[in-house]
Amino acid sequence: MPARFANPDEASSYLNIISTGIHDFFEDLWEHTYCALVKQRDLHRVSIDQRNCLFQAALRTIDLNEDLANRLEQCRRSLHAWTVAFSAIQQTRDNIISHVSTQISFFCISVWVETWRETNAMDADRLENQYKYFTDLCEQYLSLHLANTSFQDNSIANHFENSAQLDTPLAFSLGSSVVPCLVAIVERCRGSIIRRRCIAMLRNVNRRGLFDTDYLVIFLQAIVDSEEQMARDCSPEVDLGAELQAYDIPEAARYLDAIMSPSYHASSFNFYETKSVGIVLVTRSHGVEGMELKIEEKKLQVL
Repeated sequence: MPARFANPDEASSYLNIISTGIHDFFEDLWEHTYCALVKQRDLHRVSIDQRNCLFQAALRTIDLNEDLANRLEQCRRSLHAWTVAFSAIQQTRDNIISHVSTQISFFCISVWVETWRETNAMDADRLENQYKYFTDLCEQYLSLHLANTSFQDNSIANHFENSAQLDTPLAFSLGSSVVPCLVAIVERCRGSIIRRRCIAMLRNVNRRGLFDTDYLVIFLQAIVDSEEQMARDCSPEVDLGAELQAYDIPEAARYLDAIMSPSYHASSFNFYETKSVGIVLVTRSHGVEGMELKIEEKKLQVL
């Protein structure tokens, strides 16, 4: 990796190389987790979606061997070296879209790696400033894209606060990592304002024909509503107001992981027609035998 990148395209190429290595490591980490988990629990008693969600949560808690621990640190060092090289690129009028897009792609990868091994869901609060920064970047990227779309109305103010869908081309955000970035922020950030802004963008962006954002919005909104209600239940004597801060939501009111159900659609390509989406949740609790991961499943209606 060079000490300094010449432009966002070069930075993006190196980020793809790093991402490939990280995904290779993740596959080995997943296999290691599976082998350890089958010795602890009877996985035949849960559905495939519950099993997948359990694996996601167990990635945080399974002990690593020396090789995996070293490779995890190497992933983090590679991402840090990338940020140093990227910092040399000046944002200009000509490269602003690619500059913003590359940063968003980096965040999707880095937040994934940084939160792999957090056994306490509250540890993610340390990234609160990054959640706001990258939410701003996503809004900036969408605004820049809309301003450069020939058939788009020149007025782009207040788009993300309106309920009407943005007039974007189908699947326009493919390759930009905007949608994965927004999802990652909603899942990890516990501030109501940031979460609301991200969900508003997902609700308004036109992704129909590729992935129905109605499902994604209902899934994420259910996580937010449930965590905020649990936070209020934990402190019934305190008026938390309509907009919660991260410190208002204790660990007992946070999901360690959540996945959309069904997580695989190979045998059911018409699942969008069901007008419902499932959500599988894993919480962390302290039982008689130490820390336990508990799973539950809910069914939600798509409006």
